[in-house]
Amino acid sequence: MKYRQSKKYFLLEFTSLLVASIWSYPFFKVLLLIFKNFKLALGILIIGYILSIFRIILGYFTTYFVVKDNNLYIHYGTIIIRTLHISTDNVSLIISNTRIENNFYHKLFNTKGLTIFFSGSEEEENEITFSAISPRVLNILLAFLSQNSIKKDQLYAQKSQIRDLTEKISFSTIFKTSILSSNYILIYLFLSDLLEFLNIHKSAKDYISNSLVVNLVSIVILMTLSILVQYFKYGNFTLKENDNEFIIKNGFIIRDINKIHKDNIKGIEIKSSLNMRFFKTINISAILSNENQGKSYSQNFLFPLTSLKNKNFIIQKHFPEISEDLLKNKNSIGIFRVILFLFSIIVLYMVLHTFNISWQLSLIVIYLSERHVSNILFTKVMIHGDFCKITKGFLNKKEYLLPINLIASKSQKIIGKIVVKSLTFNIQKGIKTTFINLEK
Repeated sequence: MKYRQSKKYFLLEFTSLLVASIWSYPFFKVLLLIFKNFKLALGILIIGYILSIFRIILGYFTTYFVVKDNNLYIHYGTIIIRTLHISTDNVSLIISNTRIENNFYHKLFNTKGLTIFFSGSEEEENEITFSAISPRVLNILLAFLSQNSIKKDQLYAQKSQIRDLTEKISFSTIFKTSILSSNYILIYLFLSDLLEFLNIHKSAKDYISNSLVVNLVSIVILMTLSILVQYFKYGNFTLKENDNEFIIKNGFIIRDINKIHKDNIKGIEIKSSLNMRFFKTINISAILSNENQGKSYSQNFLFPLTSLKNKNFIIQKHFPEISEDLLKNKNSIGIFRVILFLFSIIVLYMVLHTFNISWQLSLIVIYLSERHVSNILFTKVMIHGDFCKITKGFLNKKEYLLPINLIASKSQKIIGKIVVKSLTFNIQKGIKTTFINLEK
């Protein structure tokens, strides 16, 4: 029998598109800064909306599944239509994990969202998303996906062995890590427009007074929004586990249920942005075979906003195969790398200033470029036993813990006294890290 998404799919998708259009203003401003042509910028924006509408319409008719005997056939795609065949014998081999979404729109239209991730595929797409399906159809699909992955007696045993690993995140931690945010740069486009609009007074005193008010009001609004976003992101996070999988629930308005099978975890990511480093907190996340599995509200978090001092204990408890010596070793940053980093940022600003690029666009370019420059200059690789540790970034740091048997390729280039090395890890769509050796 063929099962399609609910007809409320159109209501949900078009409502989401309408709300998302509110946030297209910063993108429109960037287009104006680049092309300096209102009609061209507006035309690009309209084309984007038209393509989105076609994607929504085609997505309804091309995404469905058929249950026949002991086989499941999932049809998906927009332009290129693919069919995934799953039998009761190979469910656990093809499906890596599933994610159920229940955000505000799903609750409003009494539907659910489901994303199925599958591994071991060479396809360009490695996930299937049903944006809006009825609870009845969702149960039919989930029943098939779970009926042979584990036996019923094992399922009952697992339910009785579920352990709660949730670390309650205090509001003070959420508040502290949200008041300092690199996302504050996003307010600059709005702020510049407001200042320009208010610059109607001939008196310099009036202009300075108004600009100060706008700055103060903008900072207060931005900090409030940042705290709310941080609270909705982490305030309702729960983590449970059994012998085979982690069960993650997260979100208030956007509710996310993500089940991660432990065998599908390829490594660990430890992230500490500038605001988190200031208060010595980190996010510990799972690296899966499919990198797109992080594109959810949970982002594969296992221990979000946890204390830095608990890092080694948590990793060794849940991932004992990672050596304690590897965790304790720290990668030092040479002063020459810091000087080179600052010099490159200054040079970039001077180049942008030479071409009369506006300060708003220059700030965005520098903000985006900083990540690439720091990732090359401040990436260090350390190997101990069967695992390697990769540390990246200067202001915002990331640390990867990956088994060395996932290294797919190595490359090295020598430019004078500088050695440029690259490692590519054998994970779906690849994790590639490039670093340089400045030492003799």
